[in-house]
This record gives sequence, structure tokens and C-alpha cells, in this order.
Amino acid sequence: METQKEFLIDEETLEVPFSLMKSKTGFSFDIGGSCIKLVYSLGENNEKGDSLIIRMTSFSSTKLKEAMEFLKKRLGSGIQSGEKIFTTGVGCHIEENFINSELGIKLVNVSEMDGFVEAFRFLVSNYSISDITHPQSSVAVEYKDRMIGQILSMLAKNVSISPEHRTSNGQMGVENTDSSLIENKLKEDEAAAAAAAIEPKEVEEQLPPKFKYPCIMAMMGSGGGILKIEEDRFMVLDGMTRCGRMFLGLGSLLVGSKSFEELIELASKGNDENVTVLGKQLKSNDCFDVYAQMPDDLVLYCFGQAVGRNLADFKREDLAAALLSTIAQDLAQATHLNSHVLKADTIYFCGSFVGQSQLVRDTIGKYFSFRCSLDAFNQMPLKTHHFMKFGGYLGALGCLLRNMNK
Repeated sequence: METQKEFLIDEETLEVPFSLMKSKTGFSFDIGGSCIKLVYSLGENNEKGDSLIIRMTSFSSTKLKEAMEFLKKRLGSGIQSGEKIFTTGVGCHIEENFINSELGIKLVNVSEMDGFVEAFRFLVSNYSISDITHPQSSVAVEYKDRMIGQILSMLAKNVSISPEHRTSNGQMGVENTDSSLIENKLKEDEAAAAAAAIEPKEVEEQLPPKFKYPCIMAMMGSGGGILKIEEDRFMVLDGMTRCGRMFLGLGSLLVGSKSFEELIELASKGNDENVTVLGKQLKSNDCFDVYAQMPDDLVLYCFGQAVGRNLADFKREDLAAALLSTIAQDLAQATHLNSHVLKADTIYFCGSFVGQSQLVRDTIGKYFSFRCSLDAFNQMPLKTHHFMKFGGYLGALGCLLRNMNK
């Protein structure tokens, strides 16, 4: 098979039981602001012979002609002239005439939200959560534990951060606080919240929690959106403009990167602490100083060290890392706050921005985990999050399901 590696971003497969599909072959795609996501079935069986193999492949959005050529070579006669094909993404709207001409089909473009939700419902209904989500990142866990440890250490110095301990002029007061009591209370709150998320029968049988509605879907591609998904409906609460496309655009301006892969490679080698201002950089030894109450690693000002300086003063790698950190914090904060507004305790991150890079998942995950851990201090519901496998392909997969189950 000719893979055209100079254009191909990645390839994944999903095995779907025959009983869930009316047709054995089909295709669809989602053309977003940065990526072209192709999904297709050639009618291939898995090793057991009980499932179809769905293939998923991505191209840069600048390689539309190459992506269409790839589809024609892979599908051949599987593309029926004049056939109506459900697709999604802004690129399908913009390039509709070109695509129809290249493939000899008739596009029926649906909204990204409809495609994503349809695929999401299909996956959570027919697969275990562990099969369709990435394992929890050790980076996120370590960051959360380190930050919580710093907060407990701060409390051990008899400095209270509770609102009820503020003085009349808004300044922080001081109280004798046993950090071990705070730590035990945190553990109790986390255990109680985890137990509350599992039905009594499941606890008794020691079974893992099952998927439950409602939940939050955080779509993060070139742009983003936050949806609340219930059993019989979904609603779009918020949109996010500061996602993958902004990451690429600012990366091009700041470090001259030409691709997502190059920018991620730079970020992986950089240290955002050389650009960002952290709590430890403003702390004093005076326990009555409000800044002494901040954790060392708490981010105070993204790009705060850049004030009055030039790009030449920083390493490209550090700037790339600071850019990823800034966007990740913004996305984590928006998702966390919306999860409280929507009163849903489980969040599923998806979209090509988080789907293409472990570093992006680690960075968003660590800031989201920390924000959720702070909920325990305020006795608020404990939030859990997952990063979806095939997350960047959900829109195209949802359309493929329509095409193969007409």
C-alpha cells in the first residue's frame, strides 16, 4: 500500500462487530481548520473473523488533493458515482465542489457536533471505557500530588487560605492549623466523592464504575467546544477559540515552526519556567505575606518573564513550551468551570489537538487534575477526566456510521 508518508500524519484502526453495521464498506471524512481526517472500511475482517476493521488516517489540511487521491487508491470501485456521502467540517463546506468533482460523489455535510456526539454514543454504548480512552497520565498525577503537597506544607506553617479567615479589610488571617488534619480531610473527601460516583451495588460487587450520563465532551481541534451530553439529547454550552489553530499560528510567529510536529518537538525539549512567572519567584520568608501562601509551582503570569524583552532573549524550545502551557491552562480552566456550571462530573476530551500528541494530553491533564483536586478542599464534587482514543476522528466516524447504516 502506498501511504504517501510525506503527507500522512497517523493511522489508527477500530474493530467494529458485524452486528453493529448494515454495510461492510464505506468512507467519510472531516476537514477541519488544520487536519483532514479520513475514516473508511474496505470490508476487512479482524483475526477472529467477527468484526470489521475501520481505518483512520489524517492529512494536513493543505494536502486536500493528496488526501482525495489516497482515498481513491484505497477504495477504488468502493466509491459509487453520484452517491450521497455524509461528511463534516468547515473544509467540506468550502471545498464541496472540488471534492464532489474529484470523487464523483455528492457531499451531505452535517455539523461537527452531531458527528462527534453520534460517534461518542456509539463508542460508549459498545465498548468499555478503558478500551476507548487513554490511560491516565503519570505526568498529571505527579503534578497534582506535588501541588497538593506544597499546599499542605503551606498550611503546616499556620497560614490559612480559607475565605472565612479573611480579616475585614480582605487580608489573609492566620490560624493554628494541623496539616495532618487537613491532609486526612482531603483524603476523606476524595474517597467519599469516589464512592458517591459508584452505585452501592457496584461497590458491593467491586466492579469498576460504568459509563453514566450526563457527561461533558470537550472538543479540542483547531477550535473547541464544550457539550453536555445526556441520554436523549445534547447541548452546546461554550465555544473556545484558543485551541490548535491558535497554537500553530502563535508557534509560527514566535518560533518560526512550520508544522504541528515541529512545534511539539520544540515544546518537548523546552522549559516553560524560563518564560513563565511562578509562585516561588514572588515568595518571601514572611508567613504573613500573602505571596508566602502560594505553592512554589503555581503559575502566576503566563509569559510573565517576557515583559520588556525580545524573542532573541529566549530559546525557541522554551517559548514553544510556554505557549503550550498557556493554551493548556486556558482549556483546562474553561472545561473545569463549565463542568461545574453543567453539573456533570465526568469529562471526555477529544479532537485532533489532544488526539495527536501525548505531550498535549499530559499538559492539559496536569492542569485539569490540579484544578479538580482543589475542589476537595471546598467539599465540591470530585471531577474525573478521560482523553478519548480516536478522539480526532469522532466527527468523521459519526458520519461513517451514518453512511454504513443507511
